[in-house]
Amino acid sequence: MPQKDELIDVVIPTLNSERTIEQCLKSIRSQTISDDLVVTIIDGGSRDNTIEIAKSYNCKIFLMPGMYGTGKNGARNYGEHITKSPFVWLIDSDNILKESTVAERLIEPLSSDPSLNISVPMTAKDDSASSFNNWISLREIDYVTRMLSSAYLFQNGYYFLNDIYHGLSNATLIRRKALMEVGGYDSDVRTLIRLRSMNLSKGVVDIKSHFFHNQVSSILEYLKKWNRRISKFSNFNESDLENYFVDGPYLKKGNEYYRNSITGPLIWQPILDLSKALFDGNTIYLWGVVYIILMLADLALHPVSFYKTHKNFQIK
Repeated sequence: MPQKDELIDVVIPTLNSERTIEQCLKSIRSQTISDDLVVTIIDGGSRDNTIEIAKSYNCKIFLMPGMYGTGKNGARNYGEHITKSPFVWLIDSDNILKESTVAERLIEPLSSDPSLNISVPMTAKDDSASSFNNWISLREIDYVTRMLSSAYLFQNGYYFLNDIYHGLSNATLIRRKALMEVGGYDSDVRTLIRLRSMNLSKGVVDIKSHFFHNQVSSILEYLKKWNRRISKFSNFNESDLENYFVDGPYLKKGNEYYRNSITGPLIWQPILDLSKALFDGNTIYLWGVVYIILMLADLALHPVSFYKTHKNFQIK
């Protein structure tokens, strides 16, 4: 539980988020320590009912349409700098907390142990969601689950790890002091790398706390989302690669971090998905093959740009 006067800032970037924002805010206001949560919406110029919905849930609202020139990351960075609480909860507008105790459980280890900086909940599937969305959820579950084998302690549903190397967004709680020490937030991957390089990535994964990532309602919506991003950037850039083509943690050589090999997401992952679909009888994993086809299609459209951008290089 937070100590006296120890509030938690919930920072949520939005842009035309009316499909998901009400479920997100309702799940936040249903938390057992809701009174300790200060919800701040950073909106990039929504033209739907996002703002009206946020007002009905007593949120602080900042209209920053220019911030979306740098995307959701820019909005998060702004939200981080205008809030002041000791802890920042990075929640996306399509994150739905499944239990009323998520906030209470995520804050407890960080409040008790100042050496812990990151608290990560587990992704959950939702039977009412599209099978494609649930496949994406399964991938997120796989990524976080891989970290658990390196835990140095398991206690009361918490896995304690010296190095949280995946999961800095989507309902992750982080200590503000650690975030400030690495220069603030600019992207999930880069911020996490700086935390790791400064030995500030110690934290917990709470397997008793869950959220549902309500990203897309169908494959068609995902295709539109994909097309908007590619159209915006005209070709692949570093951010696109981090979002779509990096599988698992970044490689570490000494104190430097490098991109993982592309063979992971483009070759081995679809093979694993196909084998799970065939041998486990879980047809949801067939979406992994569809996903790879989509990536290969964009690779065919931008082969030179992709090759140049994907070369292994150090991330400062």
